[in-house]
Amino acid sequence: MEKNNYSLSINLSKFEGAFISTVRNTSGQEEKCVCIPIRTQLFESQHGNVFANLAMIESPNTKYNSSHMVKRSPTKAELENKPANGFVSTPILGNARPMNSGNKNASANSFIGEQPQPQQPQAQPQPQQSVEPDDMPF
Repeated sequence: MEKNNYSLSINLSKFEGAFISTVRNTSGQEEKCVCIPIRTQLFESQHGNVFANLAMIESPNTKYNSSHMVKRSPTKAELENKPANGFVSTPILGNARPMNSGNKNASANSFIGEQPQPQQPQAQPQPQQSVEPDDMPF
């Protein structure tokens, strides 16, 4: 059986209300963060995890060398109040394409019109720092 593995690129700034902010972590260091308000497009589980329901729709696009587009799935309210044409439009968040088994790095680069970047040596993982709620901009 052939595996269908895909490489995805998601533009987090396309989520409603998303923005980039600089906050101080518990070590006092400033870090850039992506902030996405939890509204109808995200949901929080009873265990405190946050999820985004996404749909990957086949849509070949030679401009971005992708085979699928990634969209936010419609919410229950959007489906209940869908227009007369029966189609709920949600923003395109990114794209996907089958992974190239010959070159693992090639499939993860150059999405949404970006050029592949030379590979940099990877930094040592930093321990996860939490942000004090008072430092959050909202």
